[in-house]
Amino acid sequence: MATPSIRIHYFTDVLCVWAYLAQVRLDELIKNYASDIELVIILCQSSPVPSTE
Repeated sequence: MATPSIRIHYFTDVLCVWAYLAQVRLDELIKNYASDIELVIILCQSSPVPSTE
């Protein structure tokens, strides 16, 4: 198995409009170049709740 040509670290938040727009572009990239990329998805919150500790 050949190694992918490019590795993408994708930081995303399910409630973020900008992340949704990026996801649409990323889906197109995967559709066209799936064998050439390795995708690392990192979920994060755009507005995390502060700790009470």
